[in-house]
Amino acid sequence: MNKKVSIIVPVYNSAKYLYQCLNSIKNQTFSDFELILIDDGSNDESYDICKNFCLNEKRAILYHNENHGVSYSRNFGICHSNCEFICFVDSDDVVDKDFVEKMYSRIKGKDIVFCRFSMFSEFNLKTKYFENNLSNLVHSPSSLQYLLVGDKYSNKNNLIETNKVFGSCCRSMFRKNIIQKYNIKFPENVVLGEDTVFLMNYLLCCKNAYLVDEYLYFYRISCNSAVKKYATNYVSNFYETRIETLRAEIDSLSKIQNNNYACLLENYVKMDFNFNFVINEIKLNPLTSYNKLLKISKNEYKTNLNFKIKLISKLNKITFKRKILLILIKYRNYRLISFFLRRNKKWMI
Repeated sequence: MNKKVSIIVPVYNSAKYLYQCLNSIKNQTFSDFELILIDDGSNDESYDICKNFCLNEKRAILYHNENHGVSYSRNFGICHSNCEFICFVDSDDVVDKDFVEKMYSRIKGKDIVFCRFSMFSEFNLKTKYFENNLSNLVHSPSSLQYLLVGDKYSNKNNLIETNKVFGSCCRSMFRKNIIQKYNIKFPENVVLGEDTVFLMNYLLCCKNAYLVDEYLYFYRISCNSAVKKYATNYVSNFYETRIETLRAEIDSLSKIQNNNYACLLENYVKMDFNFNFVINEIKLNPLTSYNKLLKISKNEYKTNLNFKIKLISKLNKITFKRKILLILIKYRNYRLISFFLRRNKKWMI
């Protein structure tokens, strides 16, 4: 097979949305691609849907594995790719009919190409996701702080605006030779945020990038989203699942030659990780034991808490609400944190 682009789709129990995803790929205006479907041990009709789809779509290749997780499936897809360029699509998402064509037309002479993305619900309510710093990341691909730092907010016009770049491997086109040369893989021990780790490691190997400033990828928000399907216990075990991502991100940061810069980001990641954990834990379960949160706080904030807060303020202009919460976390006043969050239910982290 002498195709130009490999589209890798991990599949796991996504029968409800799979036809829509596959048809959006089948109907691409750019036809010179191979579609690699990896069924990850689905126990619904997903495998049969893929199998029937492949009967009428000669560009599609189907693999059936035991359940190993989304990272294993993506790595498996990379190994079986026969093309120079690679895209990833989640099996419950859809892409614009021009997605591959517009990405491929811009990757010549570039190491990676991005596009913008929208999110949509089961009721087809679309929300555009605008990352202010995406163009800055494209201008300087190794500036990983854009993937780690930022506050976001939503306005009334179905727009989420943020300074933080969404660390998804979807909505991008990669060069396979860079992935192979630097042995870049999705970390299979990371349950949540594995694509951010992959993207960080890839960007550290990039000299240049390009942004197709159009909304070409559509991310589905539902109770059956890929995150929840592959990490069914991530809410109840948020700390345990996220700590692996934290370690992998810090490992990526250690590759940066500027040690002071790496140290700065490492401290931010540590603080921001636990900050987000405390907020999410209380928002998801307002009755969360304060002793549990205090124990986590003691484990992670043993020393230099004031120093870490100063580092964050230097690295990024945080919002007034986040400053309040940082102060509350600093003094471990979880009752006030819980009260503050209940009064600010629409606040987004």
